[in-house]
Amino acid sequence: MESNYTPAVKKKTEAGYASVWDNNTILSLVYLGLLLCLLHLLRGLIDCMAY
Repeated sequence: MESNYTPAVKKKTEAGYASVWDNNTILSLVYLGLLLCLLHLLRGLIDCMAY
């Protein structure tokens, strides 16, 4: 009984992991971009305060 549905489940979980990994990659890239923007803004703010 187990061997009947195991391959299908395995395939499904692999596909799920792939899509999750893709989503996480896109999300991490977006977060990285936002973080860089924030750091840039913070540096500008600190420069303004220094003067």
